[in-house]
Amino acid sequence: MRQIEDEVWRRRGFTVLWSPTALGLLCGSTTEIISMRELFRVCTNWPDTLPTSNGNALVVTGLEGCLDRISPPDAEAWLDEVVQPLMLRFQRQYSDDAALIFWMPTGEKRVELVNLDDTFSWEFAPPFKKEPFSISRALFGGAHKDAGKIVASEQDDRGHRKQAWIGLHLSRIA
Repeated sequence: MRQIEDEVWRRRGFTVLWSPTALGLLCGSTTEIISMRELFRVCTNWPDTLPTSNGNALVVTGLEGCLDRISPPDAEAWLDEVVQPLMLRFQRQYSDDAALIFWMPTGEKRVELVNLDDTFSWEFAPPFKKEPFSISRALFGGAHKDAGKIVASEQDDRGHRKQAWIGLHLSRIA
């Protein structure tokens, strides 16, 4: 599995982020973060300058909540038929010069690496908690094998620096 230790995820590609520290360093204010609903409005007329990371990133919250409200088969269909095409439009609009970042605050506890096939699984909330779901396949489509773990140095409660898995990143959807 590929590990991403630099900050390219802040400027390019697609990211699922769950580190509050990384989000705080990325966004100067919560006004820089938009909702899924706003993302669907904005995708019809992308702005010239994005609100985050010196105009190079768009941070979106609410994907996690959307996934928690629907069944895994419905989530897979929705990500494939609605969210992936939106991501492709974003990629076409900004080429490789911008990042679309999905903030999923409980991702640290709910995303796991599946070593058998180098994918990432998502643990749904009840009543679908026990159903397996490959979030990397559903969100990144055929490019899911190119997704990597974002690893950063973070400070723990005792003030010690440690390597922490803070999210997933894919440079480009094929």
